[in-house]
Amino acid sequence: RVGANPWFVVLASVLCTVVLGGVLLVRPLSLLTDPVDLWAQPGSRSVRDKALFDRDFGPFWRTQMLIVRARGGRGAVQYEVLRDVLEWQLVAEGMKVVC
Repeated sequence: RVGANPWFVVLASVLCTVVLGGVLLVRPLSLLTDPVDLWAQPGSRSVRDKALFDRDFGPFWRTQMLIVRARGGRGAVQYEVLRDVLEWQLVAEGMKVVC
């Protein structure tokens, strides 16, 4: 029944797009990018403890993970690959982060 009248589908799609777009204009989305805001209740003990830690010891930076895969389907546990990974690690350890 709907396939016999494609203009109904087109009109309904356009109407939904306009309505949802209007809702986003009236109330825009806000994105949370800080994990503390995402997982901890504002004013909770964990948030207060983190603020105290950051104030007394400086900000805590999370470690990042790097996944290494050798080209050509070879195994990652080879001398050349491990040498390159060590070189990248030494470069990363020498970086200075300024806030």
